[in-house]
Amino acid sequence: MNEQLIAKAKEAAARRGLSLSVLIEGYLKSLVVKSKGKPGKEDEGVAISQTIAALRGSIKLPKDFDGDYKSIIEEYRSEKWGKE
Repeated sequence: MNEQLIAKAKEAAARRGLSLSVLIEGYLKSLVVKSKGKPGKEDEGVAISQTIAALRGSIKLPKDFDGDYKSIIEEYRSEKWGKE
């Protein structure tokens, strides 16, 4: 491999706070990620960064949350700015 390319890749990884091996691993994973429920079909653009992956599970939702975030936003806006 080209030594200059490796050096530049290491610098790019360092700017992102990653090692070169983690950067390469993420890229390789993005190439082979499979679609959920569709065996054998590649899914483009699904790879997430290590930083975002580390956030998984960091938000704890109330047990009674039904997933309807739009109604929560509407309620908040209505309280803040009044009904329109």
